[in-house]
Amino acid sequence: MEGSDSDPNSEKIRSYDGDKDLLAAANAVKNTYNKGKVVEGIIGSADVWNNEED
Repeated sequence: MEGSDSDPNSEKIRSYDGDKDLLAAANAVKNTYNKGKVVEGIIGSADVWNNEED
């Protein structure tokens, strides 16, 4: 079998911890930063395959 079907982890949701010091620095200035917004959340990826059969 080829492709993602052969990998049992192909549909596993992956997550990665952020840099704690960098996140703390961003949160420390979020009320005074004026060239955008500092927000908390999750960045999603659009690199996803639809595995439904038509």
